[in-house]
Amino acid sequence: MVIALATWLMTLFLIAEGAITLAAFPLAIAIAGTVYFGPSVALAWGVVVFGAFAIFFGMPSGYSLLYAVIYSGAAWAAAVALHRFGFDRLLSHPVRAVVAWYAIVGVVMPALTTILGVPVLVAGGVASADGGWLLLFISNYISDSFSPVSLGLALCVPIERLTAQNPPVQSETQNRSEMLLWLLFAAASTVGVTIFGKDWLRHGINDMTPAYFLLLAWSALRFSMSFTTIATAAVGLIVVSCHTFGLGGTPIPATTSDTITVYANLLALTVLAQASSAMTSQRRLDHERAVEAELGRARLKRYFSPRIVEDLLAQRDAFDETRAQRAVVMFADIVGFTTLSERQTPEETIAMLREFDTAMEGEIFDNKGVVDKYLGDGVMAAFGLPDTSEVDVASAVRCARGMLERTRQLARKRKEAGEQDYRISIGLHVGDVVAGNVGSERNLSFTVIGDTVNTAARLESLSRDYEAAIVISQDVVDAVRDEMGDEAGTLLADFEKIGAAKVKGRAEAVDVWVLRDKSGR
Repeated sequence: MVIALATWLMTLFLIAEGAITLAAFPLAIAIAGTVYFGPSVALAWGVVVFGAFAIFFGMPSGYSLLYAVIYSGAAWAAAVALHRFGFDRLLSHPVRAVVAWYAIVGVVMPALTTILGVPVLVAGGVASADGGWLLLFISNYISDSFSPVSLGLALCVPIERLTAQNPPVQSETQNRSEMLLWLLFAAASTVGVTIFGKDWLRHGINDMTPAYFLLLAWSALRFSMSFTTIATAAVGLIVVSCHTFGLGGTPIPATTSDTITVYANLLALTVLAQASSAMTSQRRLDHERAVEAELGRARLKRYFSPRIVEDLLAQRDAFDETRAQRAVVMFADIVGFTTLSERQTPEETIAMLREFDTAMEGEIFDNKGVVDKYLGDGVMAAFGLPDTSEVDVASAVRCARGMLERTRQLARKRKEAGEQDYRISIGLHVGDVVAGNVGSERNLSFTVIGDTVNTAARLESLSRDYEAAIVISQDVVDAVRDEMGDEAGTLLADFEKIGAAKVKGRAEAVDVWVLRDKSGR
């Protein structure tokens, strides 16, 4: 299909005595195709060039082959260079991608094809240098740069959108009615120029061109980059066709110099509209990324201490990936909450829970823990996420003791205010967990799951049986001793070994240690 379309265009559209041709349009197709579908398209383009110049233009086979190698090689090299400079991130970084496209396809590549190709055309008898080598070089350069820059980019944007795994969602697609009005105006103007042109002034098409591109610049602010680039290329094709066939009374350029002027003006307008579209898309994306970053920061603050939120934001995959790892899991619960809440108004109960959650969260964050979730009258926390350290278990035990002390302070404060005081119970266990985001697409929540989590929850419930404030497993004690050595005794002071305890949901018993609350409550 590429070969057939390219051959048809090359043989059909000639302008200004062959000095500049619409054959450059197939070059745009070749470059865009090579970028997205591989070097086979560049090879097909080389076959087209060879066949067109050897058969239709009568250039000797040797020169035709050399010319084909230059142009197919240019398409392949341009595609390689574009990938090198990140053009495959066209939709996510449009300004950078468009600048790379202009530099490579609009400047470097046509310079190479002109420097290498024009002498081959002259030697092969297809072009004449009688009008001056400089003019011939300039005309070939503009021919090889205008169409690829305009039409090629217009092809790449929708291809990128169709092939991208996660294309950016752009809200401008909601402007359907405005887009339809723009298309209707463009269609009506095109019909007026190309069919009823005899009623126009002879230079009417030249007067219409700036109006088209003014509308294109406006559409860049309202619609998608795909729409603007395609519309830009379409307008360019219409204008060039009018100058080629004299549609609408448009004068056909009599000289190569006149044709260069038409192309240069059209190229400037094209670049203006496309660049406006790229910058508008970039600004929109930057805004969306800033909003997403702020939302991400807010989500992180639900789990992590504000001191490490910024560090975690730098690790974008910190908890996007589900992974298995070792962690310490903690459950803390207000003892007798049901009875307590019956003695208070709903407003008093909510105020008490907020006070409790704030105090517990502060202690968890101070010890580099993660708030997994709030459980109404309790909290679940984890230590060692997203990255483990050498003191995670010691930090968890220190946090548990700190939470116990904070609760005592809250109890004294509430008692002095004539309010009902309370106490808490805590369970701790260490082991392997699975950490990651769970839930629906609309409501993801970072959490840890596994047998370690279940065991920690059961240990917390055992506190009632042992009349203890903190219940920890033997694994926690062993880990604290490994982490702290001789200093472990201070952190484990007042913990009493109970021994094997039956834990619901586990076939094997768990050796437990308890810390009883000596506050007298």
